[in-house]
Amino acid sequence: MSENFDGLDFAPPHSLPLPYLHRIRTYYLALGYDTPYRWA
Repeated sequence: MSENFDGLDFAPPHSLPLPYLHRIRTYYLALGYDTPYRWA
């Protein structure tokens, strides 16, 4: 396994951000709240 620490591109190519913000906002709307969840 080779690691590249020359810059900020050391994350593997398959590493993607999780869409948890979208998932949580959709969940709150499905629960019946008038507005989606808003982070403090």
